[in-house]
Amino acid sequence: MRKAKADPAVDSRPPSAREVATQLGRSHAAFVALTQRGSGVTREWKRYTRTSPWTLKVSQGDRTLLYATPKADAFEATVILGERATEAALGGRVSKRLHASIRAAKSYVEGRVVRVTVRGQADVAAVEELVAVKLKPTSGTTDASSGKRRCGSTRG
Repeated sequence: MRKAKADPAVDSRPPSAREVATQLGRSHAAFVALTQRGSGVTREWKRYTRTSPWTLKVSQGDRTLLYATPKADAFEATVILGERATEAALGGRVSKRLHASIRAAKSYVEGRVVRVTVRGQADVAAVEELVAVKLKPTSGTTDASSGKRRCGSTRG
């Protein structure tokens, strides 16, 4: 059975800012906060297949930070965590409410695909935690007695 061809006049171009705002509704401010990050960040609308929805890819240099897919009154933020970032996240670098999502995330060669449905600012904070651990998965622990950073093994 052949698939029907997509109508080239429909969804052949990325959504306009107005279309995104209309679709997102109240979550639009959260979308802007998460996708309009600081300098050096690029945003590119992509469709990975003819029938898939438009997704905003947010990158810094050659690293993809996250993908944001608009939905009705929300959007899905996807962050791909490598092995070290996953270990750091589950080791306490992100809030515990994200741990179940990280553990349940399907693992691919590129890493674990963690999805968060964003409806407001509280959800933005969760995604920002994931992006932070993705960008810097290793951070030396601090020795509580001296306040100095420890890396590797300790000497006795």
